[in-house]
Amino acid sequence: MSDEPGHHPGAAGLQPGQPLSSVQSLTRAFQVLGCVSESDGTVTYTQIATETGLNRTTVWRLANALAAFGMLRISSDGALCLGPRLIVLGELAAHQNLLSPRSHAVLSDLVNQTGETCHLALPEGDGLVYVDKVESKHTIRVASRIGARLSLHCTSLGKAYLAHLAPATQKWLLGQLTLTAHTARTITDAPALAKELESIARRGWALDDEENEPGIRCIAAPILGGDNRAIGAVSATFPLQRLARKNTAALEEQARRVVAAARALSPLNGHEGQASGGVTGVSARRLP
Repeated sequence: MSDEPGHHPGAAGLQPGQPLSSVQSLTRAFQVLGCVSESDGTVTYTQIATETGLNRTTVWRLANALAAFGMLRISSDGALCLGPRLIVLGELAAHQNLLSPRSHAVLSDLVNQTGETCHLALPEGDGLVYVDKVESKHTIRVASRIGARLSLHCTSLGKAYLAHLAPATQKWLLGQLTLTAHTARTITDAPALAKELESIARRGWALDDEENEPGIRCIAAPILGGDNRAIGAVSATFPLQRLARKNTAALEEQARRVVAAARALSPLNGHEGQASGGVTGVSARRLP
């Protein structure tokens, strides 16, 4: 049942209040979209208002405007979920960034070589997000979703990315991080993390050794741009029973495969530019 009695908004337009046109309204609209996107199903106006701190009437107006453009879908009882227009925009964004048939093929080939679920991650703001994923064929595999943000200090993708940034960029990002312990093995000491990043930079790949999730080990390598700095990262994720800590030979072999996949995706090795859906244009996303 709607928590706005008497109103069942849809794509019909805005009836109460004036049209929203200010930069502040645009920012608030993105807050609403973000709140809906983080839910597992549908949300109500009251839930969005609580999460964002916005007035419930403002939420109603913004949601109705977003629904008019297909960004949200609002049921007759007032439940909100993401709209169909976002599916189209998501596909376009994927094409214009690193995602392309070739990059997905590289990821698929890495899955065939490692036997495990593999991910591609790109920078967004002061973090990384999963932008592509190919699942392992194993019954037991790691749960993850495209669009999810990653912790930089305790994931192999995050550490591989951090270790291969320009020093000033790395220093700035490290200053933004809260070194939260996700497991007993998470690095929560800044000097220890700095030392770990130096090692990663020397060997060219990173290991998450049950630092983000118990029972999970993950290997990642950076995708390097034209200035030899990270513009993204690729990874393979292993349950501990399939990559035991004592099996260093298997670890090194799998790391070589991940590094080769990252190199195949680099514009330094002929991967297509942004106009064709490749990685070259992604370097503009890097932080100052």
